[in-house]
Parts: sequence; structure tokens; C-alpha cells
Amino acid sequence: VNISTERGEIISHILPDGSLVQLSAESTLNYKKSSWKSARNVEITGEAYFDVEKRQIPFTVNSNNLTVIVLGTQFNVKHRDNMIEVAVNEGKVQVSDVAHEKHVMLIAGQMSRFADGEPPQQPQKLPFTNYPGWTQNKLIDRKSTRLNSSHIPLSRMPSSA
Repeated sequence: VNISTERGEIISHILPDGSLVQLSAESTLNYKKSSWKSARNVEITGEAYFDVEKRQIPFTVNSNNLTVIVLGTQFNVKHRDNMIEVAVNEGKVQVSDVAHEKHVMLIAGQMSRFADGEPPQQPQKLPFTNYPGWTQNKLIDRKSTRLNSSHIPLSRMPSSA
């Protein structure tokens, strides 16, 4: 299954196990429905927020050299312009950089950022509650947060309904 979003578009998609994916603007989600019962693997480009159903089979998100493994949680994966960010709202995830064989464990309220091809940074506190804001159609004023290096291009903002 291949799902893509256009500029200004956000799509919600239910995976075969009941997990919810919210795909941000200009992003792509791929997975094999035929092998879902034995391997819950998805691949993304761009940005996606996951609300994963708890199961015995691990849920794996791949994006270039990044692998995120979970059993059940709510988290965001953002991979844009050679920067990767993983943020956890609920549960716990393991972030692995395949190239460097480095692992970082993130728990609820934590995030890690790193450049493509670099090992993940140590966990940091999420800059605000209900991170990321795009899942609630909110533009966050970065001056009031600690996200000084982040910005949301207007081209990726959803259009009003």
C-alpha cells in the first residue's frame, strides 16, 4: 500500500492492525498488507504521527537510515531536508541509526533530533504539550517554545476547510 499527501493536505489512515497514522503534507507512507500479520513494518518519507495498537509483534518505522521500534505508543517521525526528529507522546520507542549502530531509548515527553547520517542525540524534553501541533491543525509560535531551529514552511500548512 502506498499513500501520499500533496502540499497542504493531511490524511488519516487506519493500518491493518487498527493503528492510526496521520500523514503530514508532502509525505509518503508505504507498507505491505500481505505480510502485516507477521511483520508490522512501514516506511515513510516526510512526516507522520503514529498511534500504535499494542501487539506482541513489534511495530517498525523505517526512514532512510532511521529505524524506530515500538510495541504500542503515540509518536511522531519527521524526516525532512536531511534532519530527523522522533518525538514520543505516550509509551516508549527505540531509535536506531543503522549506519552507526547507535540506539537511543525515548519515553513519553522526550524527543531526539539528528542530521541524516549522524547518530541520534541524547533525549530532550518535548518543547510543548500535544507535540507536534500539526496533528491538531495548530501553528505554534516558535518564539514561545524552545524550537528555535524549527519552522513550518507555509507550503506544508494545511489549507482551511
